[in-house]
Amino acid sequence: MALCISNRGGRAIVLGLVVFMIMLIGVHSAAPLTQSGHNLEKPPTWKVRYDDGSAGERYYEVMRPGWHIHAGPAGIFWDPGRFATGNYSITSTIFLFPSGTGSPPSSADSAYGLLFAGAGLDGPGGSYVTFLLRNDGSFRVARHSGSETQELVPWTRSEAIATWSEDLEGTAKNVLVVDAREDVVSFWVNEEQVGSLPRQEIPMEGIAGLRAGDGLSLHITDVAIGPNRR
Repeated sequence: MALCISNRGGRAIVLGLVVFMIMLIGVHSAAPLTQSGHNLEKPPTWKVRYDDGSAGERYYEVMRPGWHIHAGPAGIFWDPGRFATGNYSITSTIFLFPSGTGSPPSSADSAYGLLFAGAGLDGPGGSYVTFLLRNDGSFRVARHSGSETQELVPWTRSEAIATWSEDLEGTAKNVLVVDAREDVVSFWVNEEQVGSLPRQEIPMEGIAGLRAGDGLSLHITDVAIGPNRR
């Protein structure tokens, strides 16, 4: 398949890698992916809020299947229509791109992953929970309320997490799952459970979305809300 070349500098390389990696690895979603907007344009229903409260620009766009978040300031990304309640799972397949990809050049040193139980995300007092990965092979679960962060599971190493390094060709692919049941919430990476918490310790009703750390280039194929894992 020919690579799609755009006139926006490093995005041509990114798009080519997305096409190649999806063809090579394949994409599996917990539920059919519903995606609006035109390819290589901002998704019309998604919103973003940066950690520093600025209105700074970080380019993110529809790049089927899924979305691509280019290097820029750390922040959260969400579609208000992706609301989860009751017993459910959230699944997201995320590709971490190599350092130096795109324009501006990306890094691979900050955290990324899912947010859920989001409320009031437009303002500085918003609340949500994150399930994040780092490229050192660790994960964390934390509750955020305004500027306060409460670690529910501290940064913990797991061999289940795929990482990118200079000698790795292509991207690091990780499939994240948050599985919320009546009594327990479990956290999975690449089909391996890495942690769990009693449900009573976590608010679980709210918006599902993404967190992208400073400077990362990420391709996300889905943020799928569906039934519990079998």
